[in-house]
Amino acid sequence: MNELRKRITRSAFCLICFIIATTLIIAGITVTLIGVFSGNGAAFAPDFDAFGITDGDIGSRVSGEVGCECMSGWETDKGQFYILFINGSGGELSLIGFDVPKSCTAEFSFPREADGIKYPYFSGTVRAADSELREKIRKHVSDYYEWLFSAMEEQGKPVDNADETFRLIAENLSPYYIEVADAGHSGSLIGTGIVLLCAGIMVLLAVLIGKVFVLISAGTAVTLTAVFFIAFGGKIATMASITRAADGLYTMDCKYDYNCDGFLNADRSTIEDMIRWIEDTHFFGIRIEYDASNFGCSAFTAAAPDGSRLFGRNFDYSDTDTLVVYTHPEGGYASFSNVDMRFFDVGEDRRNTPDSLFSKTLMTLAPYFALDGINEAGVGAAVLQLDIPELHQDNGKPDLLVSAAIRGILDKCASVDEAIALLESYDIHTYLNRSYHLFITDRSGRSVVVEWNRDKTLLVEDTACTNDVLSTENEFYEPDRYCKRYDTIKRALEEKSNVLTEEEAMKVLSEAKRTDTQWSCIYDLDSFSFTECIDRDYGTVYRFDRASFS
Repeated sequence: MNELRKRITRSAFCLICFIIATTLIIAGITVTLIGVFSGNGAAFAPDFDAFGITDGDIGSRVSGEVGCECMSGWETDKGQFYILFINGSGGELSLIGFDVPKSCTAEFSFPREADGIKYPYFSGTVRAADSELREKIRKHVSDYYEWLFSAMEEQGKPVDNADETFRLIAENLSPYYIEVADAGHSGSLIGTGIVLLCAGIMVLLAVLIGKVFVLISAGTAVTLTAVFFIAFGGKIATMASITRAADGLYTMDCKYDYNCDGFLNADRSTIEDMIRWIEDTHFFGIRIEYDASNFGCSAFTAAAPDGSRLFGRNFDYSDTDTLVVYTHPEGGYASFSNVDMRFFDVGEDRRNTPDSLFSKTLMTLAPYFALDGINEAGVGAAVLQLDIPELHQDNGKPDLLVSAAIRGILDKCASVDEAIALLESYDIHTYLNRSYHLFITDRSGRSVVVEWNRDKTLLVEDTACTNDVLSTENEFYEPDRYCKRYDTIKRALEEKSNVLTEEEAMKVLSEAKRTDTQWSCIYDLDSFSFTECIDRDYGTVYRFDRASFS
């Protein structure tokens, strides 16, 4: 009787385990597929045809990349409504709407572009556009062209096709629109599905094979987990440290060895080659997308009334989110730096939302992309764009991108002289058909602008700089060039005899701002702290020091 009970109990246990395993496997497959199909990639239906949609397609999934002219419409509850002007191969025209969630708006605001045509990609569901929505689209587009034609007439330019334009708008409005899928959680769904699937398989194998498998699997899992945390524990801790400080402002405490020496000695002369090194070093060769663009900025230094040194910086660029990075490498100086998150296509209104696992993985690379910062030795540095041709030095020295130099200065240098020596040990290269100069200062009060002309390094002692060549030895120097921002900063410094309070220094940045200023910061080189304002909101000031990251 006891043996029978044992067999019945064992059979019941196996049956329950089998049911659990089957449930986990089915759930894993289902969640993984939901994650895959909820993404905004174009892998499943790349041949989207705006002209072939019928009523039978309403409610069905479509995806793809489409060549178009893209017009932003209006904000919606989920994100932004866009209107695409799609031209068919036979001369057809379709005006079709896309209701886009915040996690995917970057694809429509900054799509791939070739030959003047934009190519956003998406995945979503076909919906019927009712008469109210179609009228709203028609009016939005018509209002734009009425404004455009009016402006042309004011400039004396003839407008002969106004009636034809409005007719085409009315006749080619699509009776459908696309509700784009939110990509924000697709990665986590896929990961969760895979975990469930693996758990189900483990339980099933345990039932079929028995205790030996369980013991071997448990031992293997413990060993692999230990190896994983030894190898990636620092990066996991870094990802866990990422915090949202405010709308568009994030902080990160870098807790892993990002190998600054390897980065500086990688001998890379192009942005593409530098990214390849990062991919090979940190992503096992897996390619990542990035968005490198030009920017305009201003910087200055002044003394505070108590004798400490201040370093001010405006970063002017297209709308982006900001990441404040705290690094404290072994054998190097601790530093604070600002990083433009758009480089990784990460942001609250971009394809990769900051709270996703994938985005946080990308953000761990932020130490390599510092645009300005200070270190605990009292050195501050910033990179600023110049509208002159790309620089590619050839002095037989190792190659270094100018943007990478900021990380080297912050990690390695305790003075302006040490920073200059570091720069002169490399052949400097720039990218994006532009050159750049660096503004470097230290707590002694010395500040220099470092420029390059062909194979020469040029130094200018100045308390401020913007986006104009300052060295008279530079062949691109323009003596009659005038920059209002530079003049504003220099006049403010002169009026105060180069002595400003922190509040006065921030006021100088506000007076020198542009309409696209993304962050303004005042670094205190003596106390190793700084204040920052985001998106030209000078009434809201954020303060950072070591304690902010403890």
